[in-house]
Amino acid sequence: MKHGKPVCFASVDIESDGNNPIKHSMRSIGIAVFDSVYTHNIPVTPIDTFYTTIQPREDATVDPVCYNSFWAHQQTAWNELNLAPVPACTAMSQMARWLENLQANYTIKWVASPACFDWMFVKCYYEAYGPPNKPPIGFFCHDLTSLVRCYMEIYNIRDRDTLYNDLAQGHRPDHNALTDAIYQGVVYVRLRQRIGKRQRYRKPR
Repeated sequence: MKHGKPVCFASVDIESDGNNPIKHSMRSIGIAVFDSVYTHNIPVTPIDTFYTTIQPREDATVDPVCYNSFWAHQQTAWNELNLAPVPACTAMSQMARWLENLQANYTIKWVASPACFDWMFVKCYYEAYGPPNKPPIGFFCHDLTSLVRCYMEIYNIRDRDTLYNDLAQGHRPDHNALTDAIYQGVVYVRLRQRIGKRQRYRKPR
């Protein structure tokens, strides 16, 4: 048995005004932390959270396609992003201090959905605007989207929405980064529970 800090899953979600962290801005980030060991049939809840809204960068622009096709139809969520945003350096400094406390007690495994989008923004912003002595966040993030697709293929599940609803414990995404981070974190932990349960009860050949 290995000794050391317990593992936690940090589910991260971001909202942005485009799809390129070089050209566009990350407008909010939400992180929901979950214990990696849960008892079956007990509701999965985060043990810690982090959330902030972020000012658009002066060297970036709002992608008109992103705004017109998405944010124009999500005015409540868009207005929330613009209520009290902080500069990118402030947001990443706050995140670094929060992570320092978290890493004192846990080994962090990151989760996003899809990881190729959210983790791209988080990594770029954290490295560019975080303080020089920031705790490292590594380079790898678990992709919930890929895990769900693999699970569905293995067990011949065709209704993706029903699977998500079954796993989500009533949570629903609403384009608030923290709400969505909690939603996908609950889905991720419960899917891992389900996979582990199937493995334990698999009959030997």
